[in-house]
Amino acid sequence: MIERSRLRPAPGWTLLEMAVVLVIAALLAVVVLPLLPLGAKMGAQELAEQRLSQAQDALVGYSLSHFRLPYADQDGDGREDIGALAGRLPGSTLGLADNAPMGYAVKGELAAAADPMLYNPDLPVVAGVATTPLANGLDFCVRLAGTLNNNGLHVGGTVASAFALSHRLADGGGQAVPISISSAYNGPAAGDASLLTNGLGMGELYARMGCIERLPRAYAAAQSAQTAQSEYLLADLHKTTRDFYQEIADLDRDNAQIAVDFAAFDLALGLIQVAMSAVMAVPDLVPPEDAFKVAVAIAQGIIAAAQIGTTVYALVQAAAQAKEDAGTGYQAALNSKAAAAAQLARITELRNAAALKARQLDATGLNP
Repeated sequence: MIERSRLRPAPGWTLLEMAVVLVIAALLAVVVLPLLPLGAKMGAQELAEQRLSQAQDALVGYSLSHFRLPYADQDGDGREDIGALAGRLPGSTLGLADNAPMGYAVKGELAAAADPMLYNPDLPVVAGVATTPLANGLDFCVRLAGTLNNNGLHVGGTVASAFALSHRLADGGGQAVPISISSAYNGPAAGDASLLTNGLGMGELYARMGCIERLPRAYAAAQSAQTAQSEYLLADLHKTTRDFYQEIADLDRDNAQIAVDFAAFDLALGLIQVAMSAVMAVPDLVPPEDAFKVAVAIAQGIIAAAQIGTTVYALVQAAAQAKEDAGTGYQAALNSKAAAAAQLARITELRNAAALKARQLDATGLNP
């Protein structure tokens, strides 16, 4: 007897399973499809923000190397047009490989040519060190510091910016539209959802360039050099005074020597006069009755001679003491002069070192 084979269902989807899959796919389409344009928009925004950040870094780098910000590009060639405060970002001038169409505006005085006299402290002259001022980053720091409290560009707020950037998001997958900022003191129109703006505050630019550290340090070095110069002038005046006192002491010593010579001459002259008086008091022939008178006269002459000798000797002694004192004063003046010269040499060395440091900082500017 032949057995009947059992019937088995063929493999495949049931109608119920297919219905469940279709429902799930429909739900996913409802949820995911509306998010696809949003994802594309977010990707475009991230790209625009990245380009704005790169442009901002390029502008900071340009200011570090050129000591000013670039002007805007108005003719679309990628290079700055002198005097243009608003237009496109000058990508070629900044060395940007991707010259994306971005709007750019700059505060006019920050784009002006570098002025080497903005930071030019009165420093002492040091031999072998150039004194001609050269423009560098310190001059731009001074200019930037002078504008911190002034009006600047306002991009979506009240903070004054040194420059402003704008980037148009792509619409419908099309190419980004270039944006021009109409005024150097007003940012792009607010409320435009397809327009991204970016500005760098003047204080932030001041900090990113290193002005916060370098400019005060340069000014401090200049102040130290100026103080050292004042001390040098005082030391030089002191040495000049010591030189004058030494010359006076030298004259005093010479005068004392002259006084001693005159005193010795007076002593010799007095003795000669006394001797002559005594001789003249004795006649050739003295009568016997006048011998006593003559003896008395001679005795008086001898006494007078002794008194004169004593007086003149005292004068000679006084002159000799004055000469000795003058010699001591002269030596003291020489010692004081030598000390003043040594002090001047030390202060000159310190002054030169301080001036050299200040000039080196001035020449270095914002370079490492």
